[in-house]
Amino acid sequence: MRLTPLTLPLVIAACAGCGTSDGDEGRYASLPLHDGYWVAEMEVEGVPVPVIAINDTHVDAETRRVTVYAQNRLMGEIVAPVQVGSGECTTARNGDPACYHPNAVYLNGTSREYVTDVGGGSWWVKHSWIVDGEGYHNCPLSVQESYACSWAMGTLMDDDLTLFMSVEERAGFYNIRGPVLDSDPIRYELTRYQPENFDPATGEGSGEPMPVFVVDFNCTDDVSELDGRARGCP
Repeated sequence: MRLTPLTLPLVIAACAGCGTSDGDEGRYASLPLHDGYWVAEMEVEGVPVPVIAINDTHVDAETRRVTVYAQNRLMGEIVAPVQVGSGECTTARNGDPACYHPNAVYLNGTSREYVTDVGGGSWWVKHSWIVDGEGYHNCPLSVQESYACSWAMGTLMDDDLTLFMSVEERAGFYNIRGPVLDSDPIRYELTRYQPENFDPATGEGSGEPMPVFVVDFNCTDDVSELDGRARGCP
């Protein structure tokens, strides 16, 4: 499981069929296949050992709500989100200021989300949306002094399985995520796209969206820090 840089363009799946219609419930029958405790190893430049990425994904098939609780860990230590409360900052490993993440919630296995550190758990980044419906403010999982957030939407693609995660304010920046069914056990794959001529200095880009990396997750039966339960894999 690696964070795999991509150097060649891939076929970019269209989302022309995304949307809802009356009597279309069967279109969402595969959403529960996203539900799982997904773990990946990411090789990050300048870091000597892999960073462990966790996407603890919960799906409410009735409401089409998908909720992801995310953390990055390095050698057993949580490195993102920073483990401080609202309005607080600390110092990152590189010496830069590291402040509270705007999407952070505190989980300790009680099936509740807390806005303060109540003990027995840790801070996670929460992203939650309704497929083909309500979006969310997306602040990337990282350690920063201040966070640039965007409004994101999740829509179902024409295969009735894969999710197209678009950023409203930034054309050409999006993720495609979903289970890989031809794998035993099922894997989960997230591909990040950005415009071909992206300038990191300005955050702007032009040209066709290009895949820049893939995160390849495996499902585990680890206990979810949300509710203290270990779920089976899809």
